[in-house]
Amino acid sequence: MPVRSTVWGLLTVLAASQLVPTAAYAQYGRSPGAFNRGNRYKDFVPGPAMRGPNAVNPEHEKIKRAAQEAYRKHDFKRAIELVEPILKQKPKDAVGLHIRGSAKIELGLREGNVETVRQGIADARESVTEGAKNGGGAAYYIPYLHGMIALAKLEGRKEHATVAIDIAQQVLELDDLKFTEKANLRFQRARAYTFLGEFEKAAGEYEKAIEIDDSHVNAYVALANAYAKAEKHDKALEAFNTACEAFENSALLFNNRGTYLRTQGKMDEAVADFGRAVEIDSQFVVGYINRGYTLMQLGRPAEAEKDFDKVAELAPERRNINEFRSQARIAQGKLQAGIEDIQKVTAAFPKYAKGHANLGFAQYFAGDFEAAKKAFDTAVDLDPSMKHLETWRLLCRIELDEMQDLDKQFPDTFAKPADKRDWVDNLVLYLGNELTAEELLAVIDTKDEKRADQQKCEAHFVVSRKLAKLGETDKAQEELAKVLGCKATHLSAYRAAQFLTGKFDVAEKPTDAVIN
Repeated sequence: MPVRSTVWGLLTVLAASQLVPTAAYAQYGRSPGAFNRGNRYKDFVPGPAMRGPNAVNPEHEKIKRAAQEAYRKHDFKRAIELVEPILKQKPKDAVGLHIRGSAKIELGLREGNVETVRQGIADARESVTEGAKNGGGAAYYIPYLHGMIALAKLEGRKEHATVAIDIAQQVLELDDLKFTEKANLRFQRARAYTFLGEFEKAAGEYEKAIEIDDSHVNAYVALANAYAKAEKHDKALEAFNTACEAFENSALLFNNRGTYLRTQGKMDEAVADFGRAVEIDSQFVVGYINRGYTLMQLGRPAEAEKDFDKVAELAPERRNINEFRSQARIAQGKLQAGIEDIQKVTAAFPKYAKGHANLGFAQYFAGDFEAAKKAFDTAVDLDPSMKHLETWRLLCRIELDEMQDLDKQFPDTFAKPADKRDWVDNLVLYLGNELTAEELLAVIDTKDEKRADQQKCEAHFVVSRKLAKLGETDKAQEELAKVLGCKATHLSAYRAAQFLTGKFDVAEKPTDAVIN
């Protein structure tokens, strides 16, 4: 079983999604303000009907424009609220249905709500029918196609994506399509192929979309991603480079190329791209998050802290920013400031298990074992799957001299036969005096070099704690030196060893209390 990364591994999970634009523009392939080549897509909805039952009503058009603006700002609930009265009066209003359908699909995606997506698809389907009665174009099909792809993702059903591909092909065969409609239809077909794992077909469709409309910024990004998934990394980077040259003032593109470069291990180049993104747009929150995260990976927490400070200034409502900044601060030895950041998270989100776990680690580093034990116990109560915390709960109990009845506190672990134990079980059994240090080190998985290094890091740390409790200080320090000799710098065991020894990988030394 792989070693579970604790507090430091959380950052990777949270930052992994920092690609833009969000799903709100997956339908149309462009994010207003993201590039500077003349945005030819001022409206995401078809123009108002000039005849028939959907003929222009000036007041309704004003409301629909406001709904459109709410959609642009990702306020999907507001967009729906604005068009509802219109649709009560005119249930067949094609543009109103188009807006409500688009907003419901995005809202359903955001919330993972299949029923809301289905409602959006129903609206989109009806908007196609009503739009056709009044000379509407292929633009009415886009939310329907996007909705079917969204449904495929949420339900894991390939047939929905296949329907989207077939419908897009049928619409592409219609006469008198606008170039924007052709490009967006190709874009949707490509997204469906991507879901199906047919990445080369997807790349072909994205290339055709770009040939039709060379300002289709999302097609460039998606093309690069398709090549990356097809493991054609030279072509992926070429696509990103072409896009960044074509849209040299696009914060979005530099951010996404930086994210790709980071996955390829080109960390310094990624930092440069994120820097370019925030230079283009000083309010670009995701760029600061990504640069800060990457700087943390590079062992530059002081610089990362400055980026996270900027995010806290621009978007204080983001829950993860206090988590990120706490890690940057703790990595520099600013323990109390890091604890205060995490406490803001647990106060605002008391049911957030990982927040309590991270608070427990910081309090353990500070030597407040009673508080750490309480935080770890709360985390496990909220999320029983966080088994890796068993080791830390037991470490706290050792420090507090609460080692009685361990078999009752961890009954499953103590009852397991040797061939059924995982790594956490072995750590707990060692701390509970059921295994010797030699026996613990002997069960390290040596087949995987990275995993072995992580397990050695944790093994030497728990051995050091038992030795320290027995008063064997010199031997405990020798074990801590072995911890710091490991490469698993993201593990909480490594971080705890830094606080115990006062040896940090940054210029600034700890300014707060450490464990004695």
